[in-house]
Amino acid sequence: MPLHLREKFRQNRIIRIAVGTTILTVALAVQYYLTKIPRHSIDIGGRSEFSPIIVRQGQQFVIDGPLFASPEGKLFSREPGPNEIVDVHFDDARLDELTVDDLAIPALTSSTTDKIDYVAADSSERSGVGEPCRTSLQVELKDAKPPRALHFYQMEAAGTGRRSLEMKTDGAELVVQMTTTTPPEAKVEPQGCNKLLRVGNRKPVRIPPFIPIRIIVPAGSSLRLNFRAFDVNAKSPWDGPDGLFAPFDLGPPMINPNDPAPVLHASEVVLRKLKDDPNSPPILSAGSVDGRPLLSVYDLKVGADSLQIKVSGSGEMYTNGQPETVNLLQRLQELAPLAQALLVALNAALIAWFVRLLSKKSAIK
Repeated sequence: MPLHLREKFRQNRIIRIAVGTTILTVALAVQYYLTKIPRHSIDIGGRSEFSPIIVRQGQQFVIDGPLFASPEGKLFSREPGPNEIVDVHFDDARLDELTVDDLAIPALTSSTTDKIDYVAADSSERSGVGEPCRTSLQVELKDAKPPRALHFYQMEAAGTGRRSLEMKTDGAELVVQMTTTTPPEAKVEPQGCNKLLRVGNRKPVRIPPFIPIRIIVPAGSSLRLNFRAFDVNAKSPWDGPDGLFAPFDLGPPMINPNDPAPVLHASEVVLRKLKDDPNSPPILSAGSVDGRPLLSVYDLKVGADSLQIKVSGSGEMYTNGQPETVNLLQRLQELAPLAQALLVALNAALIAWFVRLLSKKSAIK
């Protein structure tokens, strides 16, 4: 520093304070940044928050930018197990044209949407009548158009005797096909084979076995699946009142043993409140980084009052909108204690120098 500038610096207390404050602020800002560097390569599957992620009442799990391995748009399917009944409810949907033609009921049309229910006509409280009919499910994307997002949630606790799951899509329609068939070993038609199809406030229509019913679900409209035991005295489809139930695999089903395990791939997954402002930060989220593989979403399970879903892959993680960070200074302390001690000494010297700047000009040499 030139002599005249140094002399002016020594004599002008305001300049000394301004320079000292700037240098101290920059040093502290740099060190703070080193403790809060966003991590871009977190092992998401290795974090307890995502293995699995718990979706509680009043929350929803959102899969943004889902990618499907099936070019036909198959999303998932369900082949029911023993003693299993599924009722399907649609908040606002319409019958597929082929279904309307097959049923040949003038009161039913495919032109308008309405509330639709597909439920068992027989009571599930009866026991000792043998294996009931089974209802298979197949859900696919209409015209194989990929959605912007998939939402999974529970509106209310199902209780110990049922397992409930709701879902909807953004930006794409779903086609849901339900087919009820008799067990292969049945010699006479067992109970649970006849279903009731109720469209809006119309009189329910009894649907005999082996007639597929196809429902088109518009984007943003909810689909609710209620699984329950047909015989309450027999083994339930889940173990115990708190047992988990796997309704289907996320992704297209395996056709051959050598096929990859069913998963969905996503650019981002989000856990947020059901009635939250979309612009508010989510409770928890994870996203893949540009140019790197997408996240994998799999192993969906339904509990009495919550959902569980596993997420794996490498990417960024946020909690309440705040990114997961790495503390380089803490890493430095762990890996090189001598370097950490040197940094502490430099900080002490910097603070001592700043204190001297605040002193009288005669103390500045």
